[in-house]
Amino acid sequence: MDWLDELDSGGAEVVRVALTNAGRYLEASEGSVAIAAAEVTSACQGNPPGDLPENVASWVTAHGAELGPRGCGTRAAGGCTGGR
Repeated sequence: MDWLDELDSGGAEVVRVALTNAGRYLEASEGSVAIAAAEVTSACQGNPPGDLPENVASWVTAHGAELGPRGCGTRAAGGCTGGR
């Protein structure tokens, strides 16, 4: 299963886990996932990259509030917390 499939089935928690994992050494595949998670988070906060895939844009429309500015802080502020 690739990360976009996990995103579709797992929701915002999949993004949070990918961003949390970014705080340590990553292999290339994990680094790619962390970058994708950061781009999804950016899109949820109103700053989508120019090449956001249609299925991800649909996910952002449906679930973006879960990772909006209040659902995801900076790493220095405790990481992506989702209101936890």
